[in-house]
Amino acid sequence: MQLEEQEALLGMWMDFLEGRQPSAALMRDFYFDVISRSRYYRYGMAPEVFDLLVNGPFEARDKAGWDISRRAGPAAAPRHRAAERAA
Repeated sequence: MQLEEQEALLGMWMDFLEGRQPSAALMRDFYFDVISRSRYYRYGMAPEVFDLLVNGPFEARDKAGWDISRRAGPAAAPRHRAAERAA
């Protein structure tokens, strides 16, 4: 998802909220009621949309940490807490 698209979706999200407190239920409703009917919809984009709503816009060239983690590779990355619990 390009930065311009992220900004457009965030604008739609703010309009959808209408001052309400964000919640998981509102995010789900936003995805099905707004995004799925918009010109931005693509099959399988739900994870990107929810990540955008929770974490904000992400552009790789603006994030120094992205370059560091990419160079380090998967072996250097810490295990995810959910994966540790399942093991």
